[in-house]
Amino acid sequence: YNVRMGVAKDGTNSWQHRGPATIAMLDAQKPDVFGVQEAFDFQIEFIEEFAEDYKSVGVGRDDGKSKGEYMSIFWNKKRVKLLKETKRLPEELI
Repeated sequence: YNVRMGVAKDGTNSWQHRGPATIAMLDAQKPDVFGVQEAFDFQIEFIEEFAEDYKSVGVGRDDGKSKGEYMSIFWNKKRVKLLKETKRLPEELI
């Protein structure tokens, strides 16, 4: 799911409008697993806060931690169990 750049200044298409639409889509579709691209940390946090059944794993591409856009995987905590998580990318991949 391309959440699109959350800092873009694009009026009615800005994240303040797309965020609630994202939550409504998740409520309607109820996916077990989905991925996001071009998401910043505040967008990931928004989805986790308002789509309470979901948790995510991912890192920012700029530093392998929290800087830059994320490509995160979300899962429905009631249906899917995370078996293993790597918090940081190896230095050779950054």
